[in-house]
Order: sequence, then structure tokens, then C-alpha cells
Amino acid sequence: SVCASRRLPSCHPAPPQIGHRRVIMGRGADEPVLGSSLLDHPSSAPHPSEKALGLWSLVALAFFWISGGIYGNEVLAEAAPPGYVLAGLIMLPLAYSLPAALVAAELGTAFPEDGGIAVWAQEAFGSSFGGHVAFWMWFACLLDAATYPGLAVDFLGQSLPVLRDHRATTSVAFVTGIALVRLRGLRETTAVSALFAVAATLPVVCYILLGAQDLDLEVALSIQGTTNWRLLTSWMMWTFTGVWSLGSLAGQVDQPQAVYPKLAAILVTLLVVQNVVPMAISFSQEPDTSSFRVGFLAVLAQRVGGPGL
Repeated sequence: SVCASRRLPSCHPAPPQIGHRRVIMGRGADEPVLGSSLLDHPSSAPHPSEKALGLWSLVALAFFWISGGIYGNEVLAEAAPPGYVLAGLIMLPLAYSLPAALVAAELGTAFPEDGGIAVWAQEAFGSSFGGHVAFWMWFACLLDAATYPGLAVDFLGQSLPVLRDHRATTSVAFVTGIALVRLRGLRETTAVSALFAVAATLPVVCYILLGAQDLDLEVALSIQGTTNWRLLTSWMMWTFTGVWSLGSLAGQVDQPQAVYPKLAAILVTLLVVQNVVPMAISFSQEPDTSSFRVGFLAVLAQRVGGPGL
């Protein structure tokens, strides 16, 4: 996420309830006391004309909540042979992310209120349980978000070594910029997220098109080598569990009953395609997986598309 899953500027919404009051993310309006719900206070929901998120704006935000692309997936090459990595990248989204996305779609439609899983827990188990879920989700997001500035520096440093030489300064600048955008409001965050989503996706598409000629299924599906199951499963779960954040801004979604099912289908398809195909090409280009490290995909992209890619 940055978010409770993976990556960049939307950064998972803060917990819906802190102390006594709930804050509608992106609007700054106070809602009723902890333990109340949208069902009890229908006037707290944004008027339909005020709702900021349609299908594609929500796709832009959720893209970073869940995955954000292949950046950092070089770790998977360290964890297991190519065949196991690709099998996991296909099976986990279908076996875990898709059902979770459908659950989030159902609950986001039933409770069109900001807060997602914390609101659902409150409705099911009461305000005390919902408050705990809100806090621990926020805390997990805080820890998770701390990884992304360093990851960004690792990749940008491949082309601009000066950034890597000033890692702390670059990371602080990265966080400050994203925070300022988020403070501007939900519409601005959505617009910047869409820009980042395009910027993160286009190089991957170009890499797929230019590198497809190097695809060697015999190499990409090889299962020879040792497997670090703990690293493999933990990294993949970290990559795909952000799907639970889909309901975090349900109160800002226009026509959630129509948007959420489509959102689930689009995101799961993106997860599979954008993770599996580039990794298969990468394994084909560099069969020696000991060469893989964070940022190495940028090196492989340079081989097929030059420094710009």
C-alpha cells in the first residue's frame, strides 16, 4: 500500500475511528461517536453528487493498495526456483485475492462507509472490537509504509546514483511529497495516484513487448534449486493481502454496488498479468537467479530497452 499492501501515494486511509470520533477520509467531517454506524446515521454519508470515486479512480488508488507492479519482486527469485515463483503468482491471486476482493465488494456495498474492515468488524462484533481492528490496521499500515521510500530509492538509484548516495534525504523528500498530496484531499490524491499508476505500468508494458522474444518457458518453469518457503510465502502474502483495503473508501464511491464487482475483476486480472509475465521474461533473460536483487529488474529492462526504460 502508501498502504496496507503495496505501494505509493494513496497510502492506506487512516483508521476510520480514533478516540471517540470518526473522520471521513478526504473530507475532514466529523461523524458520530465510536460504535455508531452509517445505518444509524444515514445523513453522515456523502451526498451522491459529492462522491469523488468512480470505477477508474478507485482502480488507480487500489492499484497501489494491493500491488503497485513488479517493483521489489526480485526477492522472489532469491526465495525459490522460477517455476514455484510463477505458480505462486498465479495461484495466490486466484485462491486468496479474488475471494477476498469479492468479500470486500459485498461488504463495501452493504456498508457504504469509509473505514472498510474496521467498520465491518464493528458492525459484527461491537465498538470495542472495531476499535482494536482500526488501531492494529493503522499500525500495520504505518510499518508497511516505511518500506516504500527505500524501495523507491533502490530503483531510482539505478539511473540516478546521486539519489542512492543521499538515501535518507531522498526518502524524507519522497514521504513529504506524498503527505502533502494526501493533505490536499481525496480528489488530488486520486489524480496523483492515477498518474503514478500510469508511470509505473507503462515501463512494464514496454518491457513485456520488447522482452517477449526472450521468453523461454523451459527456463521460466524450471523447478531446479532450493526453496525458502518462509520467504516465498511471506513476500507473496505481503504482495497480495492489500485487497482487504478495497472497502476503506466505500463512503466516497459513487454507485458501489456497480463499481466494486468490476473493481475486483479488473484488479485480480492486473495482479496476475503484471506479476507473472514480466517475471517469466526476467527469468528467461537471466537464468542465474543469484544475480537478482532489489532494483535488478531495472537492469534487465535496460538490456532490452536502453537506459530510458
